[in-house]
Amino acid sequence: MFPKWLRKFLDRGESFTHLPGYVQESRKAPPMPWGNWPEHRSKNTGITVDTVCRSCNHHWMSDLETHASPLLTPMIEGNPRGLTLDQQVLVSRWMTKTAMVWDQLVPPDDRIYTTEECRWAKAKPTPPPDTTVRLGHYIGTEAAFIEAKHESLFREVPADPQVRARPDAHRTVFVIGKLVVEVGVRRPANSLTVTGQDIDVDELLMPIWPSLNARRWPPRLALNDMTLESLHRPDEPD
Repeated sequence: MFPKWLRKFLDRGESFTHLPGYVQESRKAPPMPWGNWPEHRSKNTGITVDTVCRSCNHHWMSDLETHASPLLTPMIEGNPRGLTLDQQVLVSRWMTKTAMVWDQLVPPDDRIYTTEECRWAKAKPTPPPDTTVRLGHYIGTEAAFIEAKHESLFREVPADPQVRARPDAHRTVFVIGKLVVEVGVRRPANSLTVTGQDIDVDELLMPIWPSLNARRWPPRLALNDMTLESLHRPDEPD
């Protein structure tokens, strides 16, 4: 799921601690175990999926990792860096690819991305249509070095809230070191509630796809642990 080059952030003798995943059917439902891996330590960055063919894994996906790593490394370490338009497109494509691989962990009927969108990611130099990618700066202490969370959303309230409906929008949030990544599909958030106040989300999450201007990371405001939780669990629609 996550590239081997992230191992360079480990100090000598260190390893990653892998924790079991969990899923909640609704906000009020109790967390349920998800995934078939136990808690363990490893020098590898995470679990693997078996739905990516060898040709993709060793060619265009490997090439994407090679080109994205130098751009991502300073931000993962918390160091400022500028991003040209071309670099924003490259990073956005990497983020989308990573979200797509994460999506392969769930049963086919529950996956976010369609076959057409996955084919787009392989063939095109940009993320699929209706994708948004934004970057934040994490300064908290509670998140693991690598975290991944997914939130199913609705653009409109289902006609009958009592009947389980398939979400029509989604958000995947990654935390990698000091870098926070939000990949949205078909519905970006416009605001976050922080200590009871609504703020412009662009103050916390810098949009890099779609984008018309060069950017400089980090955004003006950083995410602490409380703000990150607000991002993980956006408000339900009124």
